[in-house]
Parts: sequence; structure tokens; C-alpha cells
Amino acid sequence: QHLLNTITGIALLYYCYGIGIVHLLFDICLIAVLLNVAGGTIGSVLFMWFWVFGHLLWGYYQQRMIDGHLENDVTLSQCVLTLKLIGVATSVYDAKTGKKVDEKSSVDSLFALTSSKIQVLEVMGFCCLFCTSIIGPQFSFHHYREIVNGTLYDREKVGGNMYYAINRAALAVFYLAIFFLTNPYVPSTAYYASVEFAMQSYLKKLFLSGVFFFFLFKRFFIGWLIVEAACASFGISYKANKDGSYE
Repeated sequence: QHLLNTITGIALLYYCYGIGIVHLLFDICLIAVLLNVAGGTIGSVLFMWFWVFGHLLWGYYQQRMIDGHLENDVTLSQCVLTLKLIGVATSVYDAKTGKKVDEKSSVDSLFALTSSKIQVLEVMGFCCLFCTSIIGPQFSFHHYREIVNGTLYDREKVGGNMYYAINRAALAVFYLAIFFLTNPYVPSTAYYASVEFAMQSYLKKLFLSGVFFFFLFKRFFIGWLIVEAACASFGISYKANKDGSYE
């Protein structure tokens, strides 16, 4: 299943970003090896912070200063990956340094206590999972292991996830239709750097800017709804409550 998650995730990333995903794959392989060689040490955590966060900042610099624009390129998924990898390294450190796990502690740090080695393919599947690799959401490595092993929840007792997934997907299609119908009437990005826009009154600038960013962020809302539907159908969004209920 790790191999399937890796292949489908890489295929989706390549479709979105092309050859630029080599940055993501390099980080994943490097950190997977690091976790096996020096996982659980303060040095591994510091290296993780400096390397993956520095790599992300370099990507932003490359995009803005050299390409001259900020668009939704591979740095969007690299930001998601940065948070995932830092979370894994921190959880390994917490568990291997004897952090007490009680009711107040996060279950995310439990995974390292029951595992001796972290496989590269396992980290690849975790980072490239198709429903979370583009724009999130974040979830723990322990959570991923449970869903792959089939121990996250009892499928016979927990149901209704497909109904919720279809509901989110339908809402995404609704917003997508609105976006495509209204997008031709929304000024392009170039308009806001033009002389014509500069000549407008202050209040009109505020109004046009508000309209522009409202429709700009509609793309993210659509993406988040699609991801939410995919996570629900896959089961990764399952969360158990202390009273025995779930969401």
C-alpha cells in the first residue's frame, strides 16, 4: 500500500508541477535516511528545520526574484511537505527521548515507541499520499500507519464517510461552477499593476481589490473541499473522541 500511495501521489504531483517535484522527492529521501541514521537526536531535528525550511525559502526566492512572480507552483506542496517532515522528526525525538505520553500528550508521538526502523517507502507514501500532498491537510505519521495497517477504526462500526465525502465533493463542484461563470468578469492580475488601476479613486481600488482576492481565494476553497472529500473517502480524516464518538 505504501508503494501504491507513492506512485499515485507522485503521478498527481507530476501532473501539477512537472519535473519540479524532484525537489520534493529529494527532501523526502534525504530525511527518510536521516531518520534511520540519526532519528531521535536533537541534531536531526535541527538539521530538519534548517534544511527543509531553508529549501522552501530558497524556492520562494527562486520563484519571486528570478521568475518574477508568485504563483501556485511546487512551493505550495513543498510548504505542506516541510510541515510534515518537521512533524515526523519532532515526534521521533519526543518519543525516543522518553517523553511521557499521558492524556495530555498527543498520540502523534506514540508511533516511534512501537517501531525500530522507518522505511524510506513508508515515508514516501506518507508524504506523497494523493489526498494530502498538494495543499494538505496535516496529519501525523502515526495516523498514517494506523490507516495503512487497518487499525485506525473498525470499518464495520464506523460508516457514513462516503456520504460526507460526496457532500463535500458536490459543494466543491458548486463553487467550481460559480468560479468559472464569474471568472471572465474579474480583472486579471496585470490590471492591478496598470496605470488605469492607479488612476482609480481610493475607494474604487479597495472595492476592486476586495472582489479580486475574493475570487482568487475561491480556488483554494475549491481545492480544500476536494481534499476534504478525498480524505473522508480514504478514511485519513477519522478522529475518535474520548466519549467513544467519532468525527
